[in-house]
Amino acid sequence: MKKVKKILCVLLVAVICLSSAPLVGFDFTAEAADYQVGDIIQFGSYPQSEVKDEALIAELNVLAPEWDEWTSYEYYSGNVNFGSTKPGVTIPGNWMRYTDITYNNARYRGIKFTQYRPMLTFYSSSAVSSNQYENGYSIGTVYWFKFEAINWRVLDPAIGLVMCETIIDSQPHSNIVYRKTIEEGLYEDFNDSLYTTFANDYETSTIRKWLNHDFYDIAFTGGEKAEISSKSGSQALDINGTSDKIFLLSYNEVINRAYGFSSDENDEDIARRAQGSDYAKSQGLYVSNGKISYLGNSGWRLCSPTSSSDSNYGIDTDGQVSYGFTYSTSTGI
Repeated sequence: MKKVKKILCVLLVAVICLSSAPLVGFDFTAEAADYQVGDIIQFGSYPQSEVKDEALIAELNVLAPEWDEWTSYEYYSGNVNFGSTKPGVTIPGNWMRYTDITYNNARYRGIKFTQYRPMLTFYSSSAVSSNQYENGYSIGTVYWFKFEAINWRVLDPAIGLVMCETIIDSQPHSNIVYRKTIEEGLYEDFNDSLYTTFANDYETSTIRKWLNHDFYDIAFTGGEKAEISSKSGSQALDINGTSDKIFLLSYNEVINRAYGFSSDENDEDIARRAQGSDYAKSQGLYVSNGKISYLGNSGWRLCSPTSSSDSNYGIDTDGQVSYGFTYSTSTGI
């Protein structure tokens, strides 16, 4: 049975890697011997469980500010019908917003959207092209989620590498895709209008910025941030010259037996399977309704690019190493 340990005020240096199951690295120094691969620790907090108590929901609704004062996610949507594979105009909008409230010493996030978040950033908005609808979340309703401690699984106690146990959000690798036709029927996707970096490039990706700004600022207090150091080098990230507070796991890391994973990418590895929080589902996370053993599981992102410019490696609902579109909004973080 895995041990659950609450992080106290100890000398610890965190290298947080938010993977498609996020990562955090801790240098436990003298405490390292107390931790083993697979142990669970708690650090930071994030909205996770949906509030179901109707009395509490009513109280939170009263405390909520006017809609104009809510913060926009600035999620992207486009003008291409569901089923098409051609990127169209993709723009950020203000149709999905959130507000954070502290009530009775607990923190809550309210969300509301006036159109569905499409599965791909360049799709038009509709219920049929959104996993929000499939997950039971509807237009025009305010939903509340409680901030809860984030559980991290220790992958390497010696260097402090840990992975988030739960898929806590659902985000694309890149919001905007610039498509360049190479020849008839053949194209490549890029992160920029000058066609200098492929859409699956992690260093210039929007997910990298989201992890180290949006998520980082929400999930950790000032004191917790002070305990987080940057992890640099190319081994973990498969890229050069990158030093981040938080990052996605790489292909090589999820086939590392020392971290508790199967070394076979085609193995339906239980250690690589993950399920999403209520909050992640509200953002449009895809949830498997297939085989019993995969029921409720979701896929999650890796930072490593595939040979195709529009996809990155990831983990499928069965625990196999797979791949997914860079502009999919339904893949877990």
